[in-house]
Amino acid sequence: MWPTLQFEEWSVTCSRRSPGGFRYAGKRNRSAASGSAGIAALAIALMMAFGKANMSAPAGAPFVVRPAFHGDLDVRVSAAGTVEPVRIVEVSTELSGTIKDILVDYNDTVKAGQVLATLDDDVPTRQLARARATHALAEARLREAQINRLLAASEKDRKQRLAERQVASERDLETAVGAFRKAAALVEVQEAEARIAAAEVALATSNLEKTRIVAPIDGVVLRRNVERGQVIAASFQSPVLFRVAADIRKMQVKVDVDEADALAVKPGQHAMFKGESMRDRNVPVVVEKIYLGPEVVQGVVTYKAILGFNNDELQLKPGMTTSTDITIAERRNVLLVPNAALRFAPSPHAISEDRMPGPMAGAATLGVGQSDQPDGRRLYKLVGGVPTPVRVQIGASDSSYSEIIGGDVAVGDSIVIDQAPVQP
Repeated sequence: MWPTLQFEEWSVTCSRRSPGGFRYAGKRNRSAASGSAGIAALAIALMMAFGKANMSAPAGAPFVVRPAFHGDLDVRVSAAGTVEPVRIVEVSTELSGTIKDILVDYNDTVKAGQVLATLDDDVPTRQLARARATHALAEARLREAQINRLLAASEKDRKQRLAERQVASERDLETAVGAFRKAAALVEVQEAEARIAAAEVALATSNLEKTRIVAPIDGVVLRRNVERGQVIAASFQSPVLFRVAADIRKMQVKVDVDEADALAVKPGQHAMFKGESMRDRNVPVVVEKIYLGPEVVQGVVTYKAILGFNNDELQLKPGMTTSTDITIAERRNVLLVPNAALRFAPSPHAISEDRMPGPMAGAATLGVGQSDQPDGRRLYKLVGGVPTPVRVQIGASDSSYSEIIGGDVAVGDSIVIDQAPVQP
């Protein structure tokens, strides 16, 4: 009597859902059968042979698809920046000294020429008095030299008349002429001394005036960096005493644009920004200029873009941080496909070579997922359950969708964006 063995009977189904071409879907029924171990082994061998024979058959796989559609596309560049007044002037002083008085404070509105602070003027006042005395002395010496020149001229003329009548010797005449020339030269020297003294008076007067630190423009005091009694040393570096903003109702946003996006940002483009203090409110702005000079921010090369806006309600203050989206391209009612379709590359077994269109028949030979050729980009659309490669021309693109400006893609086509995982 042969021993009774228990074994599992499998029904094999070819499916087009796995990446390898098919998968096994088995329905398992446990039954009792009489047979030898050799019969069971033979059954298993036949089943494996059947499976291997069917592995070479082309079979599809499940794909994630999205339809191509008409829509609007706004391409934006994101950048972070700060709010700043259009014009800020840093007020400093050329003189060293002690702050005597401070006449303004933070947020004060000032007019051009208004006194903001004063320095101790004791030393400049004394220097001006000394310069004026030196100038007076130089002018007195000039008048003395001019009188000596007149006397020398008169003596020269007298000696010349006597020499003509042969009463005076030729040597006396030469002496008189030399004395006149010397007196004339001394007048020129004293005139130069008087001009130097006058310049010293002007310089001392200017220094005395500079003890009054005045506002260079109409505006608002943003910062005051000094206190009464503080000593200012301007010998090596001029200290900043005040920062005055011209008009905080006309503001600008300075943003750092990454070098990868700098060529796309141009004056006149529209943008939207919002600050942390503005909740969900967006402010429309316009790109006024982008600086040519690069800056390195945390190891990244950036270019500064200036975006102007009106701050009539004073809702933003200088120095606030912002996040800005600059619109660099706008497309309306264009053909769009997901960006994932341009990155998708199916496994070789998922494409049936005989289903490929004529122009792309060599794609299987070149290799699926091959890098883009100069004539465009490659994506796959599902035709009869098989992903078919299509060469397309790409226009504008954002983080999610790309514009199709050429290629065999129409609205409603099923565009493959991914290959679904095999279900166990």
